[in-house]
Amino acid sequence: TSTDDLALVAEHALAASGCLLAVIAHAQDGALKVRAAVGAVALAAGESLHLSETLRTASEQSRPAVLRNPEEVFGPGAAEKLGQVLAIPLGHRPTEDNRLLLLAHQAGGRAFSQADHDYGAAFGSHVGLALELNVAHRQREEALLSVDRDRIAQDLHDLVIQRLFAAGLSVQSLRHFTTGPAAEARINRLTEELDDSIRELRSTIYSLQAQHTGTEDLGQALFKAVHEPLRDSSMVPTVNVEGRMSSLPSPIARQVLAVVTEAVSNAAKHSGGGHVTVAITVADAGVRVVVEDDGHGFDNPERTSGLANIRRRAISLGGTSSVESSRGQGTRVIWSTMPDEAS
Repeated sequence: TSTDDLALVAEHALAASGCLLAVIAHAQDGALKVRAAVGAVALAAGESLHLSETLRTASEQSRPAVLRNPEEVFGPGAAEKLGQVLAIPLGHRPTEDNRLLLLAHQAGGRAFSQADHDYGAAFGSHVGLALELNVAHRQREEALLSVDRDRIAQDLHDLVIQRLFAAGLSVQSLRHFTTGPAAEARINRLTEELDDSIRELRSTIYSLQAQHTGTEDLGQALFKAVHEPLRDSSMVPTVNVEGRMSSLPSPIARQVLAVVTEAVSNAAKHSGGGHVTVAITVADAGVRVVVEDDGHGFDNPERTSGLANIRRRAISLGGTSSVESSRGQGTRVIWSTMPDEAS
């Protein structure tokens, strides 16, 4: 359940009850963690409150409870501002979230009545059900979005890429009917543009397929591996993935992510360039990673400790790595577990 949803519930509860403070919290690690709070007392999301035995019982049994002393939950000094506290479980049954709505009167205010207790129980049950339905609705929308991503990715792969590939072959066949360096150069440019478009589409397809779940997968991990080292850099990254990274065994996938992070970090710190390209090719024979920047380059690249780490990672998997760099020509790091790769 989102924080915005819980804040809205707290606002409605505060307005309907005429209380001074409304807090929604859930039990975690023996304490109550604030999820949303509105009213005259400043409480921040994530702040910890005391989980008393009364509140623990109310949460576990899904029954409202009244705390006559607000310091029992809000700590010392709370009684100067607050009066009685009504704890209302949000839900018609105990849940993993164990959410509680805490309503507090101002100090010296009236006591909560049995009617408040009963109305609170009904309110908590209805709100809990509404929140569950809202979560189910969002999960359904995410599932539909995932289906759409699958369809779009499949269409891009089966239709667009195949047509671009056919167009590229047609353009190359024009070499037999043209003469002269200008025409040859034009055909080369068109071929390169089509190849670039195919690579970008493949990268887009991979990104679409990497967004199926809410948990971090290889697509998200690769995004972080490239962008985290560039957080304080002006370098612009390009990522091209051919093949399915999801087919990589976990130990190899972890090494690939580590190599990308290290190589991109080196480019950000030392290259002085404006662009870095990460190209990953996954095939039955293994995986190949190429990280290339347009920086000033450097002599004796093998002496750099970060690049030495990359080489050790390749050797640990029976693979190879190499670094191509010279002054003014940028740097190209090649890391591979494929056979017959130059080291």
